[in-house]
Amino acid sequence: MITPRKPEFKPQISPNCHANARQYSVAWLLLLAAVAAFFGVWSYTVPIQADDIAFQYFLPHFEERNSSLWGAFWEYSHWFWLDTNGRLANFVAPLATMYVPRWLFASLTGVATAWVMYAAIRLAQWRRTADPRFNFCALLMMMPVVLFLWPWRDYLLYPDYSLNYLYSTALNLIFLIVWLRALERWMPLWWLVWALPLTIVTGMMHEGLSLPMLGACGLVTILRRLRIPPAAWALGLVYLAGTLVVTLSPGILGRAAREHGGTSILVHGYYTLIYCTLLWALIITAMVLLWRRTSRRRMAALLRTPVFATAALNALAGAAICFIFDEATPRYGWLTQVFSTISLLQIWREFAWRSERCKRRLLMWGAAAGLLTAIPAGLTVADARAVAREDRLIRHKLESLPDGTFYFDVSTAADASPLIMGNTFRGMWKSHFQHACYNLGLSVDEARAVVPVVLKGFRFASPLPGNAHVARISGYLIGDVIPRKIEGLEFRATALELTLDDGSRVTRYFAAYPFRAGGRTYFLYGTERLLPPDVRSIDFPENEKLNKFVPLPE
Repeated sequence: MITPRKPEFKPQISPNCHANARQYSVAWLLLLAAVAAFFGVWSYTVPIQADDIAFQYFLPHFEERNSSLWGAFWEYSHWFWLDTNGRLANFVAPLATMYVPRWLFASLTGVATAWVMYAAIRLAQWRRTADPRFNFCALLMMMPVVLFLWPWRDYLLYPDYSLNYLYSTALNLIFLIVWLRALERWMPLWWLVWALPLTIVTGMMHEGLSLPMLGACGLVTILRRLRIPPAAWALGLVYLAGTLVVTLSPGILGRAAREHGGTSILVHGYYTLIYCTLLWALIITAMVLLWRRTSRRRMAALLRTPVFATAALNALAGAAICFIFDEATPRYGWLTQVFSTISLLQIWREFAWRSERCKRRLLMWGAAAGLLTAIPAGLTVADARAVAREDRLIRHKLESLPDGTFYFDVSTAADASPLIMGNTFRGMWKSHFQHACYNLGLSVDEARAVVPVVLKGFRFASPLPGNAHVARISGYLIGDVIPRKIEGLEFRATALELTLDDGSRVTRYFAAYPFRAGGRTYFLYGTERLLPPDVRSIDFPENEKLNKFVPLPE
């Protein structure tokens, strides 16, 4: 008797399944293109400002002494490495603003932003088959997180800071993906031809990003008992070399010694709390999942994966940087917010993206999140355009006013729409700092400057004791004697020796500039808050290598 063969089971696949996957793939790519376009337009609209104006003042001084641009660039870079820091991003910043077309740099900025979001989603699905629906939904859900919680409001859309943070992050994510592929033997050896040069550039971009990444990769290597493939070793050692170039610069070592320990632990903790919000969300979520018996094993397995480990360690290192250094600003939380987003996406992919019902619900929430982001995104660009109009007005007035002084208050976060959380104004358009940068490259002899409106018609009186002859007036420090020459390449930096009530003396440097008022020339050092509260007198240092001064002309 012949036993009939049991019919083979064939799962019923909807004929629309592959079509839906293609539709979501196309929608994801279109959404990525929209993200790149939005950030490109935003970057193009934001005017050149702050540090970029200063770099456009520094580099021409070296060009005057060199026959070629590259000679001037290398001399400028060497001075900057010795004086300030060794970050490659700061070396190329003046080249980006002076020699790269603005539309091109803005387009690259948009692409870099879209790549960071793309890489975060792909890392969340590491060692998994990419799900087009997850890609699309995750990008929708990321949009409000990126716009509101990543610290764009702190200068991150003008070229110098976008190179230091956004471009550095984009390069670090390329390095992380390549290193992980080498770690798991997925990488062809010929990739090293382009990966190694890119890796040393990535390590040199910014020590605040490369040191945490180096530490995270190093810890993963140690946990694997140093048993990693040769390609991963090569990438790690080249990355280490680039990181050492920037970290061992005399300028950054001097700054690191000065910029911590000056304020209380409570203040440092407060800044860490408000600038690293996504890290706290990550920690709470991980603790809840580890506490629950049903999810503990899966969460513990996720913690051991190299992607989660490197992302979480980078996030923790970013929070540590924010906690250690004084006067932290929102950009101190950039590293933490970006890498916490990657870890949270991994958790979401592992625990929330499960049944078809959950997926449909998450897609609906993602669509709502994306639509809610559209209005503040439009307002952000509109406010950036208002800032650009303000910038053009200031530059026109500085060139056309006969006495060379323009009284004007630049816009601040208080002038911004509450729906954009100050993304355009907060930090990016600080009143005195922006004034100082405008005035940096202007003629000292002509006293061309833009100054706050409150100083219009002021009366110079009651200066503090000391030969600097500096008075506190309407919240600003103003003098009627100016240091006219500073030895070396200090440019417009002005040294003042402050004597405190207890008799101790400290030397501070100020970005100072002259302006005209009532037919006389005065010297604006900055806001009054730059002084300690217990200053008894202000003098120019006796050491002539620091300062030489002469009375200003009437």
